[in-house]
Parts: sequence; structure tokens; C-alpha cells
Amino acid sequence: MATASQIWPLRTPDLPICSRAPPSAFCLGNGDGTFGPPTDFTVGSYPFPIVAADFNRDGKLDLGVANYQTATVSALLGQGDGTFPSKTDFSVGAFPVGLVVADFNGDGKLDFAVGGAPAALSILLGNGDGTFTTKRDFPSLSSMEGFAVGDFNQDGKPDMVLVYFAANSKLSIFLNTTSVDTTPPAITISANPSKLRPADGRWVPVTLSGSIKDTGVGLDPGASTFAVSDEYGQIHPHGHITLQADGNFTVQVLLRASVRSSDKNGREYVITVKAKDKSGNIGSAKTFVRVPLG
Repeated sequence: MATASQIWPLRTPDLPICSRAPPSAFCLGNGDGTFGPPTDFTVGSYPFPIVAADFNRDGKLDLGVANYQTATVSALLGQGDGTFPSKTDFSVGAFPVGLVVADFNGDGKLDFAVGGAPAALSILLGNGDGTFTTKRDFPSLSSMEGFAVGDFNQDGKPDMVLVYFAANSKLSIFLNTTSVDTTPPAITISANPSKLRPADGRWVPVTLSGSIKDTGVGLDPGASTFAVSDEYGQIHPHGHITLQADGNFTVQVLLRASVRSSDKNGREYVITVKAKDKSGNIGSAKTFVRVPLG
């Protein structure tokens, strides 16, 4: 923990808020520096700091509001048209006065950092769908007044700086010690049969089998795919891979045992399997099915 004799007034920018008592009002900009009439959305009691980010990764801005009197953070998922459905509340420490958002654990999902009267910095990890886990507390020197996020040691991970109430003439820097996952998923794949003969134009069922495993933060669900291509540029089977509990998979595709008359060395199908982990690392592997001449 680093300290300094100067207290820096570090805060995060707020959106235009037309009221500080629930319900809070959100004002849409007209694009010329003016704002339209307020639209009200109910949050907790005495909403104080507010952040805007895409919590559920749908490309639309969402809102997070820390509620001073109810000791909660309200998440409101945006519809992309300036409206927000009902809030979802997540419990935090008493009297939150600071709220920022960043990906603190490197899994590609935005998390909340909250501070207030308890002598602790609270982190709520995001699930990537607009919900958040139970808070995890990191002890601080005293109740805080404000804080900010930034990469203070240039290791590519977001760190935190906290400033305290006037009675405490120090600030604290919390360095992020998360082990960042940079290893892509490990993929194996094979095809059976790997040769289609004779080249008589028939459709042959080919079984693709293998495994997709990740030793880091885990695989991104739904991000494992396969695709078949060949040098003829035709459209071939492709789609998602459903993994078994042990990471193994089996997919069956139909490939045609045919060769064009102009082809002098036979036809080659390329089957590519790709997978992504929760940190965004992408792994891939290939196997081949050949249609020999004759």
C-alpha cells in the first residue's frame, strides 16, 4: 500500500442527473448541448455516484447507481433507446459514496468497485449478463470519500486509488494482483474417415472428435465452433460445438466424395475448430479430409 501527504480529489464523471432523490431522472441530450425533459427511473434511497457502461455485453449502455441510504448498488440495463427496465439491487457496505466500473479479474466482464463508510474497498465481480456476485472486501485505512481506477504500475491491470475523509491525510493505492490469463484454450481434433474414396459423388458421414479445454479462467460458453472449407470455395457445414462435461466433443458432418475434372491433385477439406476463453483468448486447431484422385 502506498501513501502520500496530499489528498487528491479524484472522482469519476457523472451522467446528467436531474434529481438526487429516488426516483432519479435521466435527461437525453439533443446533440446541441441542450437536454430534453427528464425521464424517471426508480433506484435506491439517496442515489449518489453513477456510472455508465455495457454490463451485459449487448452493445447498449447500462447504468450503475450506488444508493447511499440503502447500502446497495442498482444496475439498470439499457434498451438502447434511452429507457431502462426495473433495477436489480446488489448489497454493498454502508453509505457508499464511490462507484467505478472496470474488468478487475481479466475475464472480459465488467465489475463494480464500491467504497463508503466501512473501512474497506468492495469488489463485485460481473457475470457478463448484467448481474454481479456477492461483494468481496479489501480492508482500507478508514472510511473513504472518493476513489478512481487506473493502471498505476503499467502491468495492464486496473488498480485503485482511495482518498479518505478529511481526518485522514493519506491516500491508498491498491495494486491489482490478479493473474491475467493469456493462454488460449487447448484444442484437439481428428476426422474419421480422413479419406473419402472412391470419388463417386456420394455423401459420406464424417465424425469429428476431439477436446477443448482451458486451464485459466474457463471457456466462454457458446464460443466453441467448427467450420468446413475447401479449395472449391463452396458452402460447407459449420456451427457451434456442444462440449461434454469432460471437455470432449463429437460432431458428425456430411462431405461429398467428389473431385472436379480440372483438379490434378485431389480435393482437400479443411475442418477448423475454434474456442474462446473468458479472457478473450482464442485457440484453434485443424484437421483434414482428402478425396484422392481415382
